[in-house]
Amino acid sequence: MRRRLFTLGAVVSLLLCAVTAVLWARSYDGDERWFGRTCIMSHDGELGVFRLIPNGVTQFEFHYWWVALLLSATPLFWIAEWGLDVRRRRRGLCPICSYDLTGNTSGVCPECGKPIMPAPARRRTG
Repeated sequence: MRRRLFTLGAVVSLLLCAVTAVLWARSYDGDERWFGRTCIMSHDGELGVFRLIPNGVTQFEFHYWWVALLLSATPLFWIAEWGLDVRRRRRGLCPICSYDLTGNTSGVCPECGKPIMPAPARRRTG
């Protein structure tokens, strides 16, 4: 369950990263939108939020690449975990605790108790 939730989070994060990249590319055209007393302005790779208040203007600006960097962290971590899992299975190790499952016929890891799917048989060529 935890792994599925993490995978879902990685997919959502990857989609948000893609949306950020599109907005980043579009920001070089310049865009300004007003919502009451609040202005959202996008220009030269930055996003600014400005709010008119009686004493002046409150502003908040950030670069799109920071958002893209933060949103890409989860999918990159997920890809790294997936690669480790594949490598462990190929070596005959438990994907959870890395216990050596060579000769294990029970289908359960004796170290952590996780049910293990048998590794696919490799074809011999030659």
